Amino acid sequence: TQPTQLMNFDPSTMQWATSSPVPSTFIGALIISIVAGYLVKWMNQKIQLPDFLLAFKTTFLLPILSAIFVMLAMYYVITPFGGWINGGIRTVLTAAGEKGALMYAMGIAAAT
Repeated sequence: TQPTQLMNFDPSTMQWATSSPVPSTFIGALIISIVAGYLVKWMNQKIQLPDFLLAFKTTFLLPILSAIFVMLAMYYVITPFGGWINGGIRTVLTAAGEKGALMYAMGIAAAT
C-alpha cells in the first residue's frame, strides 16, 4: 500500500502540491505506541481535575490530547526518523545483492 498523500503549500508558486512521505512502517508504529502509552500515563498523573470531571478527563480530554500529540509526532518526528531507518536498511540489503534477500529474511525472523 502507498502512504497517504500529504498536502503541502508551495509559497513560490502559491499552490498546493501533494507529496508522499517516506513510510516509517513497523518501526515507527513501535516507537509511537511506546511513547503514546507513557504520554497518557504521564498526563493522567499530571492533569488534576475535580472528581465530577473525572469521566470527562478519561473519556474525552486524555484521548483528544494524546491523539493530537500522536498525529503531530508521527508527521514531524517519527515518519522522517522511521523512514530514515528503513531507507538505511533498504540500502544495506540492496548493497548485499543476492544475499540481501537472505539477510532480510533473517532480520524479519529475528524481529518476530
